[in-house]
Amino acid sequence: MCTNINLDEKVVKYNSDNIFFVSDFHFNHTKLCEGYEVHFDRTRKYQTIEEMNADIVEQWNKTVGDNDIVFFLGDIFLGTPGSKLLENYTHYMSQLHFKRMYFLRGNHDFDMFKKLNKNPQYEDPRVARFAENYLTATYKGKNYFIQHYAIDKDPMFGIVDNLNHCINEGMNFDYIVHGHTHSDVKLSEIRDVDNYKVQNNVCWDAWYRPVNINELVLTKE
Repeated sequence: MCTNINLDEKVVKYNSDNIFFVSDFHFNHTKLCEGYEVHFDRTRKYQTIEEMNADIVEQWNKTVGDNDIVFFLGDIFLGTPGSKLLENYTHYMSQLHFKRMYFLRGNHDFDMFKKLNKNPQYEDPRVARFAENYLTATYKGKNYFIQHYAIDKDPMFGIVDNLNHCINEGMNFDYIVHGHTHSDVKLSEIRDVDNYKVQNNVCWDAWYRPVNINELVLTKE
């Protein structure tokens, strides 16, 4: 059964201006910063992790308000020692503005999720965590497929089975949203699922801020 967040049925009705998507902060990940000797060929614009971490918080808070909801598609940290994960989690969550976060587990979130399950005192009551790497959402009659991974048969960068599973359950999607790839390309083609054409990449690397729901592109246009 696909987990669905039906925003149309919530007691509090949200305007589209209050709904955002973002993925792959990778707080503390030195290889994403061009200022370090060892880094990826495709890096972010930052020289240090301190600069990157601070800018993520700043740009988030410029975009997201205290009454907004955010779908976070996974991978909050990489490079944080296991002994510091819970401390870092509460540190950064306490700085971010939002009313509700739906947090999908990314491929780098397993250890942190386990630690939070064992230490619930570190949980943020505003955050709903999902052990799955995908869920669906409904807003104003439109259906959203939201997954950490892109839709592709490449096992390193995409998973198509979850989408097919939800389609087989009778769901039809208007928007496909993903993270994980760290690409700066905001839209990419879907080649492996009939009738679905494009998917929206909400990685930090593509936007350098959370993405409003109004900025997403229909998958079948």
